[in-house]
Amino acid sequence: MPSEPTLPIPHQEPPFTVRLLERLQRRGHRVLFFCRDDSVAEQARALGVPAEVAHLGGHASVHHAVGFARQLRRHRPDALLLGTFKKSWLGALGGRLAAVPRVIARIGLETDLPSRGPFYRIAFARWVDRVVVNARALRGAVLASLPRLDPERVVLVWNGVEEPVRRHSPGALRAQLGIPPGAPVPRRRRCAAACARWGLPSASFSSDTVSRSATCSMRWTSSPSPRAPKG
Repeated sequence: MPSEPTLPIPHQEPPFTVRLLERLQRRGHRVLFFCRDDSVAEQARALGVPAEVAHLGGHASVHHAVGFARQLRRHRPDALLLGTFKKSWLGALGGRLAAVPRVIARIGLETDLPSRGPFYRIAFARWVDRVVVNARALRGAVLASLPRLDPERVVLVWNGVEEPVRRHSPGALRAQLGIPPGAPVPRRRRCAAACARWGLPSASFSSDTVSRSATCSMRWTSSPSPRAPKG
């Protein structure tokens, strides 16, 4: 076995998985990112994460699991982390065929449960060594969906929060706006500070402007609901 763990992760798009692998590399692990096509692999490689294409199709594509097992045998990983629930059936089968010592599946949604179908029940009962979830409620849902699953095999790991990068020295914005150190910032000044931070004009930044701006921002992500005609 290699001296440093190798954790191939099939078919989950950057940036989250790639950031995870990048952090593991910083800690001295040897990692490899498996994904569905060359375009995704190139994104990972551009960030310094080794990547390789692995084809895992629908549940009936057992030959894909055999091919994936060949790839895994070539790399001889210490662990296989499955980042996409729909690929847990073929991915876990490939890991077992390749005799990977540890197969780990990550579940992040309450709709992605082992009880979702017979393929998932088999995979999680027989081939997955550990299930990683990110919430207590989700851990309970996973255990309830497959009662014969040993509770010790379902591990709770909270989502990590990336520390924001400070772009200016402490107090720089107060100095720019002429606010003395330690002085309280009234609501209107907070609006002006937000405008300065985002590069927006602050002279006419009224409460009505704030309300209209918030509405416009929401409409970027969802279409406005049709209004019923007034009677």
